[in-house]
Amino acid sequence: MSFVVYGKSVCKNCNVVKNILTANGVEFEYKDIDDNDIEMLKELSGKEIREIPQVLIKEDGLFKYVGGLKQVQKYFS
Repeated sequence: MSFVVYGKSVCKNCNVVKNILTANGVEFEYKDIDDNDIEMLKELSGKEIREIPQVLIKEDGLFKYVGGLKQVQKYFS
């Protein structure tokens, strides 16, 4: 199981999410996104994407939607 973080380099919340994952010893991949990736994220998550970062868990080739910063904080609380 690993996490995939979709964000942008200038995104403060993206950095916070990366720090939370690192502090919890979680393996993750960070992907800098553009507008084309937003459409792909909508398809993977089944959700309307309104903010970044967006975090998914990848396990056995399948993706599970976690959400943004607040959902990641809740996941690790």
